[in-house]
Amino acid sequence: RDCMHTITSQVDLLPRKASVEEVIRALASEPVTRAVFVVDERGGLIGQIDVREILRLLGARYIAPRSTGYGREILSTRAEDLMGPVYTVAPGDDLERALRIAVQHEIHDIPVVEDGKVVGVLNCLEIITAHPMAAGGAQPQGAD
Repeated sequence: RDCMHTITSQVDLLPRKASVEEVIRALASEPVTRAVFVVDERGGLIGQIDVREILRLLGARYIAPRSTGYGREILSTRAEDLMGPVYTVAPGDDLERALRIAVQHEIHDIPVVEDGKVVGVLNCLEIITAHPMAAGGAQPQGAD
């Protein structure tokens, strides 16, 4: 089964200069996904912000001594300051490739990219539900 038949087509895309408040609102608006994707001026994908990054930012005061500028630091944070590398699949890729990317890079949401543009997102629950074992089907590859 290929990725295009499994994806969520509604994707949160934000510009690199989006504020942390915009990032949080985007994450909160779509509870199915745990990431937002950062795009450049032409709409090309340049990064991913996982919900864990937002938790780290909001909870930083519990790890390090509180600084007097803590609130200002958070408010001045932009999407480009939070984004990490992005790992993608193409619409025609099979779900095994998506599963491998999710496991190897410890990510829950994988953008599906076609012609340099995000056309959807594949989340870990979609990968699990589409897996043959979820339907009581085939054994995992490499199982004896």
